[in-house]
Amino acid sequence: SEITMMLSVLGVCLYPLMPGPARVRLPLVSVGTALGVCACLLSGSRGSWLAGLLMGAMLVHHRWANRRVWVGLLAYAGAVFGLTWIPSVRERLEAAGVGLRAWLELGHVKTPVGVRLEAWRGSLQELFFEAPLFGQGYQGFKPALARLSEEGLVARGLTWVGHAHNEWIQVLVEHGLLGVLALLVLYLGVWSALRQGLEATGHAPQLQLALRLLGVGCVVYGLTDVLISNLATATFFCGISAWLALLIGESSHSES
Repeated sequence: SEITMMLSVLGVCLYPLMPGPARVRLPLVSVGTALGVCACLLSGSRGSWLAGLLMGAMLVHHRWANRRVWVGLLAYAGAVFGLTWIPSVRERLEAAGVGLRAWLELGHVKTPVGVRLEAWRGSLQELFFEAPLFGQGYQGFKPALARLSEEGLVARGLTWVGHAHNEWIQVLVEHGLLGVLALLVLYLGVWSALRQGLEATGHAPQLQLALRLLGVGCVVYGLTDVLISNLATATFFCGISAWLALLIGESSHSES
């Protein structure tokens, strides 16, 4: 769902740079975006919804970056509110609220939200301090959390949880502070390299926005799931970064 969401938003952003006549590009992008949004909504991934919500607001702000920007944002907010009345979306949102209250008031971990919050608590309060510099090791999160569960330091029954559902906590537990530093170097290094390339293109607005959208999408989605630790999403991040680099290079050559 996160790949579908990011491709849909980036497609809308980079529509003016796509080859071919507008009468061909517009229907393709419109249909592709509509299908992508439907797929993301039907996936039930609240992390993708949150990232998509912020990326969509950035698109609207960019499109109406003048005195009409509040009109665009209000219309966007109305559209988002309308989507919350879709039964499957509303059910997922209500389930998140129920799970949060159950964990806060009763320590209940029989919901997806409760499981994640309990795993985060155990990771930050226990696992991190066991090996703060180097972490528990590659793929060490699951056995370490299972050990905490068996020892009663987190709720019983969390032996099946395979990852932290949070990019930064996952890296912090498995690879320690050095791993978090390496992840920051990866993200900031890619952003810095593409940013330097943009300076040679006269700061093409669409490419600037696409770079910001990619960063926001990856970071926000990483708050509720893992990105770099997953082969599919890690490959997607590398592929999209390479694609943006090619577009920046083509834009630079065309202007020179």
